[in-house]
Amino acid sequence: RSGRVTGVQTCALPIYSDEKGKPETLGIQSGVSEIDTVTNGFQYGCILAICAFTSHGKSTLVDSILFKNALEGKKCCIVSLELAPRIVWSFLQARYLYQVKGLQVSSQDILFRKLTSDMEKKVSEYDEDFKRDICDNLLIIDESLLSKKVVTNYQALMKLFRKIESKLGGLDLVAFDHVGQFELMFPTMGNQILKVLQSVAKTYVNKSGTNISMIWAVQCNREGEKRARKRGGVYDMQAISDLNEVERSATYVLFMYTSDNIGTLDCKLSINLLMFSLFKIAVANLAASFNETSSDSFSVTSVSSGLSFSTSSLSSEVLDNDCNGSSLLSI
Repeated sequence: RSGRVTGVQTCALPIYSDEKGKPETLGIQSGVSEIDTVTNGFQYGCILAICAFTSHGKSTLVDSILFKNALEGKKCCIVSLELAPRIVWSFLQARYLYQVKGLQVSSQDILFRKLTSDMEKKVSEYDEDFKRDICDNLLIIDESLLSKKVVTNYQALMKLFRKIESKLGGLDLVAFDHVGQFELMFPTMGNQILKVLQSVAKTYVNKSGTNISMIWAVQCNREGEKRARKRGGVYDMQAISDLNEVERSATYVLFMYTSDNIGTLDCKLSINLLMFSLFKIAVANLAASFNETSSDSFSVTSVSSGLSFSTSSLSSEVLDNDCNGSSLLSI
């Protein structure tokens, strides 16, 4: 016998001379320029954990990243484990109307049908644009598709992702908001589920031949928030120790801290990229403070460099069944 192992398929060797001719690996952009510069975007095949205490902005940042990338034509899916899909759609449509069309409309006005007749006419005029620019590139599903059999089984999750990709015509980014709900849905199994998701993120290859990126919104524990408050908004990894698979599986761990006066004009939100495991280092002080200057925009000042830039409304916000994919997929 030759001693040769047969029947084993190995991964291609990452020889630079072969790799250099491929497109630059610019990953998923967060919209926070300093972090995007350091990471070159969140790389495909990797997981970004966005961690914060209750109502400190993690869902808002997740929605912001999804909106930005869907608008750029990337195919995205969010598994909404807290909010009903129709509510998330109202956030996204209000954001689209404000950022792209220049209309000042709140998600509450859309959700509760409180638009004036004139504004309702204007909003209706942009329905088709919203469907084309956002709905065609973004799918929102909920936990009705996530049985224990699905979330604990690698092959079943791969099958679900294939169905999502088939519906969208591609798949670049999948977000879960928030992953702590898995432990409530399936007690004692949260870490196991996250490990399966990590395997899918690492191995799923879309029809374009590339891996996908994955985002996990993660709830920080109360003790971690108390420590961060004493440190001026700086978290530690123990704040997410309730699900310790997050630290093991995530490539990037990003913490957000919002001052107690949230919703006021002097509200400040700090962002720290605490772990960046591609380089096995902790990236501290990549932070930004979001100072609310109006109801629709935030000015952002970097803690580390003093640079200033602005973002579209973090509070931007169709109620159209064509956009809601929950009933269109099944295992």
